[in-house]
Amino acid sequence: MHIGSLLNGIEPLPAVAKAIGVTSSTLKRWCDKPGGPPLIYVGRKPHLDLAKFRQWLESRERVVSPPTPRRGRPPGAKDKQLRARHAAERP
Repeated sequence: MHIGSLLNGIEPLPAVAKAIGVTSSTLKRWCDKPGGPPLIYVGRKPHLDLAKFRQWLESRERVVSPPTPRRGRPPGAKDKQLRARHAAERP
């Protein structure tokens, strides 16, 4: 067995973090949470099985719905009321 084939599909945590654009500490925190991607330690170094990591990522997929309209006054309405009140109070 060739040693390269033994680690085929397994990458160090920092390399995976860099590839997805997060810090190593963020990815490690995700892994430590229940339901997070599983880590494989080679010595003291954390690694990720890319197939399992991809499955975890796909399980996190969600459809983002458009934001719900806010209720109440539109933003800035209070400021307009205050400006109108101050303008009316001026002699």
